[in-house]
This record gives sequence, C-alpha cells and structure tokens, in this order.
Amino acid sequence: MTYREVIKNNGEDLNSLADLLGKFVNAYRLLIAGAGELNTIALSKKNEVKDALDRAEDVGAIIDDLVKIIESSNDCYFKYMKIKNDFILSKTEKNVILTEINKELDFQNYKRCEDDE
Repeated sequence: MTYREVIKNNGEDLNSLADLLGKFVNAYRLLIAGAGELNTIALSKKNEVKDALDRAEDVGAIIDDLVKIIESSNDCYFKYMKIKNDFILSKTEKNVILTEINKELDFQNYKRCEDDE
C-alpha cells in the first residue's frame, strides 16, 4: 500500500470518526434533555434522574475519547497535506497554469461559436 493510500484511508477514517462524533453528541443532548424532563416530573424518583445523568456522563466520556482520537489523527493528516501542498506549490509555475486556463477559455469560446452557427 502506498503512502498516499494510507493517508487517503486515514482521511476516510477521520470522516467516519467525525460522523460518529456527531451521532454521540446528538445522543448526549437527548440524554441530557431527557434527564432534565425527568427531573421536572413530580413522580420521578431521584435515582431515575441520577441514572439518566450517569448514562449521559458515560456518553460524554466516549465523546471526549473520540475528540482526542480525532485531534491526534488530524496532526498526521494535516502534516501530510501541508507537505504535499508545499511540494505542489514549489513545482507549479504560474505561466503553465495561465496557459492551461487560456487554452480552456479558447476552446470554450470556439465551441460556443460553433453552437451559434
């Protein structure tokens, strides 16, 4: 497996972790809201509210772990992207890009003129 493929897989894993983080954050918010609602019900017992808060705390711990993993993975991914970008910038010539853009514009203008005929 090439280094590029490893980094690509890393980026896909980061996206998956970010999606997972979003799901856990939504679950956490729902658990907190549920505990808050349970607390306002006169018939609810204290241990029910405490259990609901404990569940929210467990999900909060998972969220903390996910954030740490994402932060550490980001360092590697961003370092790779910076090195790659710096290399591309060092090898890119402005005139080559401008010539490429000019050719594309000329081609589009030529095609547009043909369509008008």
